Amino acid sequence: MDTIDPPEPDLLASAVPIPGVFAPERPVVRTSAYRRFRRDVLREWRGLVEEWTSGSLKQWTLAGVVVSLLMMWKVDGPWLQGILTHLRSCPPPEALGTINFCRWVNVAGDFGFSLLIFVILSAIHSVKRSPFIRRLAVSVLVSSLVVGAAARVVKIGVGRVRPREMTRQHLQPWSCVGPALDANYNSFPSGHSSFAAAGSGPVLMAAPWAGIPLTACTLVIGGSRAVGMYHHPSDVVAGIWLGAMIGCTSGMRLRRLTQRARRIAACRAA
Repeated sequence: MDTIDPPEPDLLASAVPIPGVFAPERPVVRTSAYRRFRRDVLREWRGLVEEWTSGSLKQWTLAGVVVSLLMMWKVDGPWLQGILTHLRSCPPPEALGTINFCRWVNVAGDFGFSLLIFVILSAIHSVKRSPFIRRLAVSVLVSSLVVGAAARVVKIGVGRVRPREMTRQHLQPWSCVGPALDANYNSFPSGHSSFAAAGSGPVLMAAPWAGIPLTACTLVIGGSRAVGMYHHPSDVVAGIWLGAMIGCTSGMRLRRLTQRARRIAACRAA
């Protein structure tokens, strides 16, 4: 007979009850909100570390690097020329409207996008008192913080020139200056795109019906970074890849734990 690993206690409490069957009595342990939050954050962090040490995230990271390098070589140059040609040929009002739209999306699409998802999930949890929603909110927060830190380290270390600065200095699309703190040389990867993907990824994996619209918003944010000439296409793809890699891994782990809890609840009720 196959054995099933025991789930985490709070997820077992959220398992769907079976009508007509009484769950076994368990001692009620009251924990403060701060302790629950700290416990969930530590669990989420340990889960990501386990996924990294298992090797699956390393393989996806290597694949993302290869895709980004190919785009730097084949896509970024023609894309930049096409954007410049389009903006110069457009009537001034249309070109200005495109730029203003990109600016508006950029303001809304920084860490505030992930923070908004976290706040909405926290508000839903305060009403429904669902351990699943609480863990999902923590997944969004931890994924965003981890991805933001990783993206910042890579940005400073690579020192890739942004499209606007590259056009002004007449540099090649793959130009990098090495470690740099100047924002004009922090193009790779896109921080906005990585934050947005890290916020929508857990929701997409754990609750697809809610994650699909958030993923569409993520693509709009990434596209605005490229059209507004804040980033190269490879920067945007690398940012979304990084955010989705961490965010989706966190969401899939939460989904597996929830399904395991429901299976155990069904076995106990049988």
